[in-house]
Amino acid sequence: MNRYLRVIIFLLLAATAQAQEKPLHYTWEARLPKVDSSGFYHISPSPALLGQLNYPDLSNFRIVNDSTTVPYLAKQQQLAYDATSFIPLEIVSSTREGRRTVLIIHNKDSVQLDQLIFLYKNTNVEKQIRIDGSDDKAHWYAVQGTYMMDPGAGLPTSDPTVSAIGKMLPLLSYRWLSVVIDDSLSSPLMIKSIGYYRQQVAAPAGFVRLPAVHFLQTTNSKVRTTQVVIHLPECSLVGKLAIAIKSPALYHRRMALQEKIVGDKKDAPATMRTLASFYLSSDQPNSIILKEPVKTKELYLQIDNEDNPPLVIDEIAVWQPDVWLTVYLEKGRQYYIKGAPEGIPPGQYDLDYFSKDIPRHLPVIVDDHFNTLAAQVAVPVAEKSFFNSAWWIWAGIIVIVVLLFFVARGVLKDMKQLRPEK
Repeated sequence: MNRYLRVIIFLLLAATAQAQEKPLHYTWEARLPKVDSSGFYHISPSPALLGQLNYPDLSNFRIVNDSTTVPYLAKQQQLAYDATSFIPLEIVSSTREGRRTVLIIHNKDSVQLDQLIFLYKNTNVEKQIRIDGSDDKAHWYAVQGTYMMDPGAGLPTSDPTVSAIGKMLPLLSYRWLSVVIDDSLSSPLMIKSIGYYRQQVAAPAGFVRLPAVHFLQTTNSKVRTTQVVIHLPECSLVGKLAIAIKSPALYHRRMALQEKIVGDKKDAPATMRTLASFYLSSDQPNSIILKEPVKTKELYLQIDNEDNPPLVIDEIAVWQPDVWLTVYLEKGRQYYIKGAPEGIPPGQYDLDYFSKDIPRHLPVIVDDHFNTLAAQVAVPVAEKSFFNSAWWIWAGIIVIVVLLFFVARGVLKDMKQLRPEK
């Protein structure tokens, strides 16, 4: 009997050893800046980092301190203006003071606000904005220092000529707010309304503009088309595109936005995949939000000129979707975001259960150094094998039942031999 028990124990130990986690290698890492105080932070991934993440799953990475994995939450920002949750505030005055526009807003019920949503007529002009608060309209106090508002990062509304953009604020309840807009370099903005969301679940701005975007425009007169090649400095996740046309004054052209697909085989020719088709027109905003953001380093525009002269493109702006990683960081410690090949399941953390208890308004940091790892670093990920599959479970049950049968038969045989003869 002992012989059979030893066999069972040996098989179970061998299966356990085979089911141990196999290392999967990191291929890149992004360093996070050290923080001055311990607490929760939002991480806004740089274009280089977001271009490496598998979107929208956001699963092929871990946040690491030394060799310890740190729990985190991953959230994509909303990509649509929520008209049903928008509550307008009264704009009691709009005045010009020198080269500034000053808007006075009345928060008559002293609602606690951690955001302002601006509805404005479409524009490509960036503006510097400052926000102050007061309870008596006489003594004003700083709320938000001067920041640059990028209108191209705004979200579409039900009116195609109006966009919405938001600004996160420290939680406040001032009865009066002052919005000061610097107009020294251009004409004023047309602000339609300012308000807040009744229920705020994500930052209202859905995009972050990508820097250093270049383009090359060529025209083929034979087929009467213009091709524009858009070059990004690195592989990036593209969610929105805007095109500024310099001339002519009136135009209405059909255009296709495409990406190049390179075949897996060495000699396979590249093909073009159309991401979106729309019209460039002088009577509407020339911007498009992709239903599915695309990860790429180059984009292509095909413009059908028909019998018209080619368009002269002044600027092309590209944005990535806004993603936040929420994590608890300790003061003075060095953290990294380390990436592995795609296909790793998302980390399962207790932090998910407490996500509603984490404050929405948190300091935001950006990774400051992205690096491809020459010597790969291993992270434990369970490897699929026979011994950690369902087949192993059933095979193990069958083997154990068979062995128990032989053990029982051996016990009965021994008992029979020990039984005294009559």
